[in-house]
Amino acid sequence: MDQARLSWIAHRFHRFCSPIDPLRLDELLAHVPLGADDRVLDVGCGNGEMLAHVTRAAGARGLGLERSPFLIPEIRRRIDAGAPMEVVPGDAQDAELVPGFALAMCIGSTHAWGGIGPTLDRFADLVAPGGHVLLGELYWKSPPTQAFLELLGAPRDAFMDLASTAWSGERSGFTFIRGQTSSESEWDAYEGLYHQSIDAWLREHPDDPDHAEMRVRFRAVRDRYWGGGRDHLGFALLLYRR
Repeated sequence: MDQARLSWIAHRFHRFCSPIDPLRLDELLAHVPLGADDRVLDVGCGNGEMLAHVTRAAGARGLGLERSPFLIPEIRRRIDAGAPMEVVPGDAQDAELVPGFALAMCIGSTHAWGGIGPTLDRFADLVAPGGHVLLGELYWKSPPTQAFLELLGAPRDAFMDLASTAWSGERSGFTFIRGQTSSESEWDAYEGLYHQSIDAWLREHPDDPDHAEMRVRFRAVRDRYWGGGRDHLGFALLLYRR
């Protein structure tokens, strides 16, 4: 099954495509001065809601990069509704970007630029002096068991511990300002909506060619979260200044 289609189906009920409460996001962004002349970049912007949320609040101008053809219409609907942003469809690696962003975000999408290190290195070239980076990244909350790694289908070095993840920005020349980790309630809400959306789709589309594979995926993501993900995986929002 197309991974982009799976992600679109699974996130239909989410406001943000990550385990982040909007109020907690606002608490972090209160430390980022943005104005009407500032530009905000969001790499892998998903449905565009987080970028729309940030730019509306600050009156800044947003630019989202997103490759999923299923999410582009959702982003354009937000733009048509007045969100001060534009979207560049396609592979983020191919986007031609003009440096000078006041804020660059990549929330759960560092794979778009080859991982956390390459993403931060690109941001070092794109963010204006005194500007900020907001990174959202998975980390190991506790050492994973071999059984969970097999459920996850990923190696032990797929993620780092929290400290190593947070200090990644320092290696690219940024100063770590502050951060926060998703609470269990944020994770439970995110995973609950994820499972509900897939379950609803399965009931709504019994004859879809992807139905059987989606049912297998539904059980797999359920088992990963409740079979160890809740204990071993964390999600951090990390704020840096250039």
